[in-house]
Amino acid sequence: MRTILAAASTIFILGSTAAWSGPIFDSNEWRQLTETPNVSWNEVDAICANDGLNACVGSVGSIDFTGWIWATQPQVQALFENALIGVPAPATFVSEETSLWAPASLTFFDATRIQALVSEELLGLLPTKIISVDPRSGAITESANLAQMYDFLEPGNRNNRDFAATINMGTGIDSKNDSIGVWLFRDASVTAVPEPGTIGLLGFGFAAAIGLRRRKDRLRTG
Repeated sequence: MRTILAAASTIFILGSTAAWSGPIFDSNEWRQLTETPNVSWNEVDAICANDGLNACVGSVGSIDFTGWIWATQPQVQALFENALIGVPAPATFVSEETSLWAPASLTFFDATRIQALVSEELLGLLPTKIISVDPRSGAITESANLAQMYDFLEPGNRNNRDFAATINMGTGIDSKNDSIGVWLFRDASVTAVPEPGTIGLLGFGFAAAIGLRRRKDRLRTG
């Protein structure tokens, strides 16, 4: 039995490779924004916590959010600052002409919107919402909050400066957009799963170990 377990453990350690959805920073796997388009703030809020700690439970249409944590503005800010090649803090708005950090960040994340020869962009919903009150009518408007990054592809054009920011989406919490995803992450240390090839290899290892054990038993009794 020790032979079987040792063989299985060796094969699992050597063959276990994680099938990740997105980039990993500081032990967190970040989901590609392109995997969660066309969902409203209200739909995400119905199945996800707003604290940046507890995981979502449920789906929006065909998109499964279970196990993912809806990232808060400080968490996305930390991702921008510390992980994505030193992006300046996007608490309000920061821009730089022909930056290094914007194109570098877009090598990790797939752009949610591409304007040919103009820009590549990351846009994702945050768990906070903006409540505005009209001073004259008293009407209350709720709109989604999002963190975004733009990499403009026209160097030298001062009107097109790369930027990272957290802004008011301005179109309400029920609106949907195919260019806007959701900032989500999960603990990478508990989400690694063996790929199909690894599972097959593990089965082969068990069979080989069992065959070796039986052969030894026959030699002892022969």
